[in-house]
Amino acid sequence: MEHGKSYYTKLTILRNRLLGIEQYIIDPEREYINICENLDGTLIKIGPTSSTFINVLDIRKESIEDAEKGYLTTKLR
Repeated sequence: MEHGKSYYTKLTILRNRLLGIEQYIIDPEREYINICENLDGTLIKIGPTSSTFINVLDIRKESIEDAEKGYLTTKLR
């Protein structure tokens, strides 16, 4: 039986999934592969030999609320 941080994190992942919350998990130790597969998640392998990458500066229009104002908002509209 698992205890501690890993158990709590996996429980939180399951709860968020039930609530429909989109989540991203960075898993350098490959501890969450099973939960990803069981929840029909997408596993993205990133590394020096991988052709896959994530642009953390990619800001999508749908992630900005209507009333939000600021420099980045003006650049996206």
